Parts: sequence; C-alpha cells; structure tokens
Amino acid sequence: MDPKKERITVLVVDNDKDFLAEVSESLDGSGYTAVAVNDPMIALMEIERVKPDVVLLDLQMPGKSGLEIGYEIRRRPQFARTPILALSGIFPGSDIPLPEVWGVKHCLNKPFHPSELICAIEKILAKQTALIN
Repeated sequence: MDPKKERITVLVVDNDKDFLAEVSESLDGSGYTAVAVNDPMIALMEIERVKPDVVLLDLQMPGKSGLEIGYEIRRRPQFARTPILALSGIFPGSDIPLPEVWGVKHCLNKPFHPSELICAIEKILAKQTALIN
C-alpha cells in the first residue's frame, strides 16, 4: 500500500448499506480511509467531524439528494475545494459533468468496477494537487 494514501480520507454517502460496504472495502483495500454514512441527513455532520479529502455522494437518496448535499458542502468555506464525486445510476454514461452550482463536478455511473472508482478518485486528487501547485 502507498503510505500517502493511508492519510487520504474518503467520506462515502449512500443510503444503500450493501453498496456502502462494498465501496468501503474497495477503498480500504486500496489504502484509503473510508468513512461510510448511510443517512444523507447525517452526512453534513460527518463532514465536519471527519474533514475528508474526497467526498463520494449518491445522487438519489431519501431526504436530501447528493446534489443538495454537494451544494451545502460547497457553501462551507473549509470544504469549498474538497473534491466531490457523484455516484449515480440515473445517467447513461460515466464522468458526466454536472452544474457547478451543486458543487459536484464529476459523476461515476453505477454499476462500476472498483478499479474505476479508484481511478476516478486518483484523477480527481491529481487535478486538485495540480490546482494547488
């Protein structure tokens, strides 16, 4: 495992507990620290507690959608630049650009292979690093 990845925390928000378990296992197995939240209403409290490096949001959840959560995350100055990756089964393709107002710039279409998720996260982190440098 890459020691740098062990410091990278990924907050995963999805109401499907089985999906959360699979994604968390894939992230943990790839050297990331996964924090799973199955209630969108708790997600905003968890982001404050966890301070993740990346957020994965399911777009369709009861209560609040991933887009609404992304928008609320972006309104918090300390998380304005935290990369957000939407996870959805409602779009026909992957890596769909989404309106900036929601704070979500990338979408990975479900179902996906774990390696696709890891590649998407690494791509987002590389872009984030390039912007900082």
